[in-house]
Amino acid sequence: MKTLVIFAAGVAVFAAASTASAQSNGGGHYEWRDAPAAGPRAIPQRVRHWVMDRQPSSADCDCAKMKTAAIS
Repeated sequence: MKTLVIFAAGVAVFAAASTASAQSNGGGHYEWRDAPAAGPRAIPQRVRHWVMDRQPSSADCDCAKMKTAAIS
């Protein structure tokens, strides 16, 4: 009986960890990319690859160029 309780607790821990990691994708998308193929008769293969979306780099710029008044 004690073994069953320990096993159930272990399954619960792994289920919670996999659920948390499955929902932390952030911003991004999958792309199809060519996988390296070795040999003269190798068949080219496509592989799904996760690509993070770019964050805007100039929105929070504190440089002097952004602080000057706009020319109207």
